[in-house]
Amino acid sequence: MTQRKILVVEDESALAMTYVRVFEKRQAIVLVASDTDTAAGLFLANQDITDVILDGEVPGSMTTTELAAEFRKASNCRLVAAVGSLEKSCELVRLCDASCEKPFDAATLCGLLGLS
Repeated sequence: MTQRKILVVEDESALAMTYVRVFEKRQAIVLVASDTDTAAGLFLANQDITDVILDGEVPGSMTTTELAAEFRKASNCRLVAAVGSLEKSCELVRLCDASCEKPFDAATLCGLLGLS
């Protein structure tokens, strides 16, 4: 099985570091972007990204919904919306393969990615 490479798009640094710890514990490579511009650059430079975790709102020149649409066009990687409100982020949620509402536990997020 190929090693998972996960891009985390999250502007809350403490939460982003929690994702890193959880995913690295499961042998994944984790890239972190705190804005959509950095996320787009990392995505272009890492064609082997298998999963993307998207916060509902991060700064940048595009919204996370626009970013997800670009990722969807360019790749078949799994997109997961990890948002404060599923209702407020319904357009992003619709573009993603899975979603969860904050707060959630590590087991829930790992389950959405199929990580044990």
